[in-house]
Amino acid sequence: IMVSKPNPIGEADKKRRDVIKATYENALASGDKNVYFIDGADLNVTGDATVDGCHPNDLGFYRMAEKIGDAIEKMSEAVKKYDNIVIARHISPDPDAIASQIALRDSIKLTFPEKSVYAVGAGVHKFKYLGNLDKIENSTLDNALLVVLDVPNFCRVDGINGLEYQAILKIDHHPVVDKYCDIEISDDSASSTCQLILELLFKTY
Repeated sequence: IMVSKPNPIGEADKKRRDVIKATYENALASGDKNVYFIDGADLNVTGDATVDGCHPNDLGFYRMAEKIGDAIEKMSEAVKKYDNIVIARHISPDPDAIASQIALRDSIKLTFPEKSVYAVGAGVHKFKYLGNLDKIENSTLDNALLVVLDVPNFCRVDGINGLEYQAILKIDHHPVVDKYCDIEISDDSASSTCQLILELLFKTY
């Protein structure tokens, strides 16, 4: 899902929207059927739907969820389909990357205790307080769902060497760089990938 900035203001926001829409159209032209574009101007996040004229409040997030809900439902169905789920993020991770990994892993395991869910990649000692990552042999997993968080280009995904994955699901708050996934939520107006994970969990669980 590619979402342009809600409540766009000025020429700079229009240019960003045009880039996002062009990326979407290029993906469609390449045969990708699992990509969606939502114009931020259509989200109606203005006035009483913001806390400061820019950032959404509860009403603003509700309006966004109404528009984005169909694509989020597809992501939820993908998670339900696979027994093995590997959650990865970028190399040299920051707190957003690791926290979003751990939050998504733990929420899936709480909801689907029978599934094998792993958060992978090199750990960073100073962020250990956020939780523990998993060490697994990727070659032992068959037909896994790969969930990629907080990274716009596939070459920077950490911890997936040797993994045989069946599909890729991506959630990211950066502008789109590479088109490498089967299902995608990309919203560069979000403050973080953690924000997108929280919205996804509120919507689906």
